[in-house]
Amino acid sequence: MKLNRQIALWILCTAGLAGCAISPRENIARSTIEYNLIAEKAGNEMLLLNVVRASKRRPMYFTSFGKLTGSMTYEFGTGNITIPFGRIGRGMDGSYSIAPSVGYKNSPLFDLAVLDTKEFTRGIMMPVPMATVEYYWRQGWPKQMLLHLFIKRIEIGGKNGELKGQYDNDPDDPKAFDRFQNHIRTGKWDIVADADGAKIGEVDAAEASHLKELIEVQKAGLTLASGKKSDTKELRLNQAMYVFTHGGQTLRTDSQSESRVYLRSPEAILYYLGEILRAEDPHMAMIDVGRDDGLPCPARLFYSRKATKKEAAPCVAVEYEGVEYVIPGRPDSDDERFEDRSMHVLSLVSQLVGLQKESEQVPVTGVVNVIGR
Repeated sequence: MKLNRQIALWILCTAGLAGCAISPRENIARSTIEYNLIAEKAGNEMLLLNVVRASKRRPMYFTSFGKLTGSMTYEFGTGNITIPFGRIGRGMDGSYSIAPSVGYKNSPLFDLAVLDTKEFTRGIMMPVPMATVEYYWRQGWPKQMLLHLFIKRIEIGGKNGELKGQYDNDPDDPKAFDRFQNHIRTGKWDIVADADGAKIGEVDAAEASHLKELIEVQKAGLTLASGKKSDTKELRLNQAMYVFTHGGQTLRTDSQSESRVYLRSPEAILYYLGEILRAEDPHMAMIDVGRDDGLPCPARLFYSRKATKKEAAPCVAVEYEGVEYVIPGRPDSDDERFEDRSMHVLSLVSQLVGLQKESEQVPVTGVVNVIGR
């Protein structure tokens, strides 16, 4: 009877240990969050690393997680029980032992895609479409922030084709950069639909019914609209076209316009941030992000610096050529209204790279399988 009570006691202890162990469901949830945080850290560090490379005029390199799968095993054993268990009979000392075991193994497998194909390079070197700029504009992103990041140059032309003014957004040229900033801070900026920008040409109204039957017209994203004359139809793009307006002027992105803007690509935006980093000026590219009460709110567009010995919880830190670069966790200013939009800028660049990288065209040969332990 006593032996049965001892066995029952050890069984209860073993069951208690199993109950204290983390359940497989909790382990899966925890691992999922950890993988997500790892992807965040890797993405932010890759962007900052390329900004540092750009500041030194070095080549940029891009990688991303192509696929992430996890292999999880959860094991529980009662251990080793030796017989005889406890004291049996007169003058015989029995021995007993128990070693319950709980095991959890997690072996993630992920594909690291090296983004160096022609499709990817062509994608990140394409200027950001005005439709994308208009999307962020309407979503309420700070307008000065978008103007700094997207616009490379503004040219103001006259009626006879002469160039009346040019504003270069070039941090490497402080005088030109100041002229650009002063220009975008004056006057009201907006983005509006371009009524004439979507027009491709006119066709005879009698031919219009035949054009509708052509599948290629629809594939090309074209449509027919009423022309200015009753006997004509206009061939137009289905997608709306957008233009900047500033101080009563219309600025387009095409080279035939009198006044126009030159937009950057995602790769050029990263290089632009590298130019700001190269200047090593904490007050470079100051913008006004505005406050809810309408008062101005000064903010740094982007700021990164070399790490100090006592760096307090930086947002992003990366080491390159033996030097650690950080985006500080808080702005280096005592002004309560002062803000730093460095991480906000990184989030925008991350979306733009993802939007234009065409990752589905990355071949299998460009993938490296990495097993994490």
